[in-house]
Order: sequence, then C-alpha cells, then structure tokens
Amino acid sequence: KNLTVKYDNDLVLNNLNFEIEQGDYIAIIGENGSGKTTLMKAILGILPISDGNININKNLRNKIGYVPQKNMIQNISDFKNPFFIGVAGVGMSAIAQYLQGIGKNVSGSDRYFHPDEYNKTKEQLENEGIKCFLQDGSGITAETDLVVVSTAIEDTVYEVKKAKELGIPIIKRSQLLAMIAKSKKTVAVAGTSGKSTTSAMLFQILLDAGLEPSIISGAGLTSIIKQGKIGNAYVGKGDWLIIEADESDGSVVQYEPEIGLLLNVDKDHQEI
Repeated sequence: KNLTVKYDNDLVLNNLNFEIEQGDYIAIIGENGSGKTTLMKAILGILPISDGNININKNLRNKIGYVPQKNMIQNISDFKNPFFIGVAGVGMSAIAQYLQGIGKNVSGSDRYFHPDEYNKTKEQLENEGIKCFLQDGSGITAETDLVVVSTAIEDTVYEVKKAKELGIPIIKRSQLLAMIAKSKKTVAVAGTSGKSTTSAMLFQILLDAGLEPSIISGAGLTSIIKQGKIGNAYVGKGDWLIIEADESDGSVVQYEPEIGLLLNVDKDHQEI
C-alpha cells in the first residue's frame, strides 16, 4: 500500500485518512525541515495537528513502531554493531567477515547453531572475532544498531520482531552489499553462471598486481581456505573490491559499481 502526500509551506494537511494493517510500513520522505518528524508524531498520536486530523484505528496505533530518520542507514558509516540473522549462509557470512575486517563489531545467529553441537562455520566466524548466538533473540541488544536479513528470513522470525520492537533498522543483505560497493572502487560480477570463478580470478590478478584488493564472494577461494578461513571474504588495504552481483532475487539492479561485468544471460530463476 502506498500513499503519497505532497505538501509545501502553503498547504495544510486536513483530515488525512488511510487504512493500515499490522505489518504495513509507512515511509515519510521529504527535504530537511519539510515536516517529516512532525507528521510521523501526528500519525503516532504524539503530536496533534492544529488544522486537521489524522485518523488511524486506535488499536493499530498502539502497535506502530517508529524509526526516526536519524536511525535510518544510508551508508556503512551509519552503524557500528550490525547483527546478521542467518549469519552462517554463504552470502551473509561473507559480508559479516568483511565488515568485521574493516572494524565493525559484528554478531549474528543461525538456525543451524545448536547448544553443545560443533559447527565448523560458527567456529570460523568466531575465529574472525564475530560473536555467534542461537537464533533466540539473545544476540540482539540495545547496542545493536542494524539488523541484516537475507531474502530467506521471514518477518515472523522472533529476532525480526524483537528488532522492530527495539526500533532497530532492518535491511536486506543485498542492500548492505550495495552500500559496501559504493564505499569502494568496486567490480561487480554478474551473470547466470561463472560469477564465483571469475571473481576469484580477478581477485588473484589484482592481488598479484600489488593492488591489495578485497573480495566478497559467493564461494570459498582455495587460497583463503588454506588459511583456515571460510574463504568467501577478504579485506585488503587497497581501493578495489570484487563482489558477486547475484541476480536470483532481482537485487542486481541495486549495485552501482565502478565496473560492471556481465558474463552471460540464460533462462534461470524462472520463479521470479
């Protein structure tokens, strides 16, 4: 559901009515000083509108969460303590390791983490300094300033609900990867097949050229795995970053790389 309300200094909102249901999102967008926070407070019932009314079902109003604009994540400098739900996944673990490598305080959970049960990925993540938790909400605290989810994580997951209750911004893995890509000189490798292999080749070429590149890959690189790591991420001191731009969920359109590499196009992921 989308409701667009345009107004300026000469227009007053009068008797704004719209239907919302549990789970709906209301995003208020405008220039600085245009009244976004005032309108949000009016919707929540915190602040009255002097020349009109905003009518929302009272039972739903009590359930509306509020994320101030100052808490919205625009780039990777906007957060310090990200939490990954599903951190053991190949795409999630790669970004988690990269962020830990550039100085973030990363933590995460996964449904495959169980008490008193050995998990190699969990051990490898912890060796990188990433704190790992059971998927019971215990890892999300008041210090958490960003929650990252993959497309496989549903809104019904308890940790997602807890993050919403605490007003913590939640973003998709692909959104975060796009932010990371904007922070570096990025080569994004796309295509139906061959992305991991090509990304690894480019990484090795830049490494041998002395450019000290970074990589966020969809598969482990043998040279990194031999170091006892998962192998799908590496943080170098140089400006260049190699990423895989996955097309399976349509998120490939989010990336704005320095260089975009399209390997091939084939009929795949027909479900979307």
